[in-house]
Amino acid sequence: MEEKEPWKAKISLLDKRIEGFLQGYRQNVVLIGDDGEEISYLLENYLRLNKSKETVYVHATTSYVSKMEFLKSTIFSLLSELISEGDGLDDLNNKLKPELSITTNFIRDILKKDMFSFLDVLEIINKFINESGRKCVFILEEFLGLEKLFPFCFKDFSSFIMLQKDCMLLLTSSSPKNAQKTLSTELNLLFGNFEKVSLAENTFADNYVYFKHCLEKVSASSFFLSFFVNIIGSNIIYYDLIGKLAKENYCPDDEEKSIIAILENALYAKETYFFQKFIKKIEWLSEYSKDSYSLIKILTSLSDGYMRKKELASLEICPLGDLGSKLIKLSDLNYIENLGNIYKIKDSLFSFWLTSVFKFYFSPPFLDPQKRRPLWERKIREEIILHKDDFVKDGTKKILELISSFGDDTLKIGKSTYKLPLIEKTRIISYPKRDFHLLVGEGKEIVFIGIKEKLSEDSDIFEFIEKGAGIKGRKVKKIFISLDRLSPAAKLTAKNHKVIIWDVNEINKLMEVYNKSAIALNPENLG
Repeated sequence: MEEKEPWKAKISLLDKRIEGFLQGYRQNVVLIGDDGEEISYLLENYLRLNKSKETVYVHATTSYVSKMEFLKSTIFSLLSELISEGDGLDDLNNKLKPELSITTNFIRDILKKDMFSFLDVLEIINKFINESGRKCVFILEEFLGLEKLFPFCFKDFSSFIMLQKDCMLLLTSSSPKNAQKTLSTELNLLFGNFEKVSLAENTFADNYVYFKHCLEKVSASSFFLSFFVNIIGSNIIYYDLIGKLAKENYCPDDEEKSIIAILENALYAKETYFFQKFIKKIEWLSEYSKDSYSLIKILTSLSDGYMRKKELASLEICPLGDLGSKLIKLSDLNYIENLGNIYKIKDSLFSFWLTSVFKFYFSPPFLDPQKRRPLWERKIREEIILHKDDFVKDGTKKILELISSFGDDTLKIGKSTYKLPLIEKTRIISYPKRDFHLLVGEGKEIVFIGIKEKLSEDSDIFEFIEKGAGIKGRKVKKIFISLDRLSPAAKLTAKNHKVIIWDVNEINKLMEVYNKSAIALNPENLG
């Protein structure tokens, strides 16, 4: 059986685009995500498995390097793709001189310069392509950092992209908002424009299956898997690291003890990858922001479930007039996202760490290490109990709790917009033999909701429409929810009759926004 590599799904588009590039089509791609480390990790895995004789991969990053270091790393990446033996940059350059004299002479001259531009870096790639006749894929991580190394460099970059059709550009950025702005201005090209690929979050089911594969032979329960998927989010590195800890600490006779041990070794201990990663996010705010106290307080409040601006304002963290600018600042720094009138910490595990670890280290009641550890464990046990209570609830009850959280919210999640009215009263009619439920919610507008627990067919949509025909009111919003899947016929019928449909994946997106545990697919659909 072929080994599964579920991480490939996040960058599966690259195979098609590189194949198209090799066939002579312009293919420039930018990968946009929220975590630069995850993007690097995905690319490293991809390149490890996709070496090609047909093209040369040149790999560079703008992170934590000077201009000269960037130049040397780019040259080394190019030359080491061509020859595996060499004792450094000069040695590689000398060994390749007989077959690439023009390129290697240019490299030698550039390395002697005190002043050089990004155009010089691009000219190395340009000369190599022209002299060797080979195609290149130039992978540039955190491309926005180019401007700090080479001010006003994007004009030269644009010219290179449009003129050199034998070089495919693969850029990455962990600053979505700034990347989109640059791509729509300085790098908005007539030829060779960029295809923007968002490393969109996987569904709950995708993450569940991936974590299950990470555990290999560990026969963990569905609750155990769901607990971690709910707090981790979609970051592939997180699953790999926590999966390794789970294999080392899992005890089949006591999963609660296992969860505590895993979280202690992953999040609580100061020397861990996650503690260091997350505390650096806090320290960065403390070092570079004069208003760090209020920014950190906003983050901890968001992790506690205060989602809306008016809820944050009620905490009096800062003057009301300053709150909006602080939220914008945290959004620009990629700590949070504005989904409409609801704000959310982007990194789910960072949010969990803030509420379950950070407070226990830096709040006065917990400064004594001997007292801190038992109190932390009690907090985690409470979290486990809450997750267990949610886990055993049926899907319909979870839907009722979800819609009770709506507060006249308008949300923008990905390409979808949701208008979620405040519902003050609800009536529900159930058909348990058919796993079908109808709900009428009343508030500023009337909401008629159909909930099907299993696969939904077009006949279910027709029945929903028929039963809702008698509901009168100025505004009646009709929503059909499938807690499994919707057949193509059901989707088409709903579209033709202007019925809003949500499948379990959309419901789980909303569950996450409103700080609720996800609804899992039926076991046969979880792999």
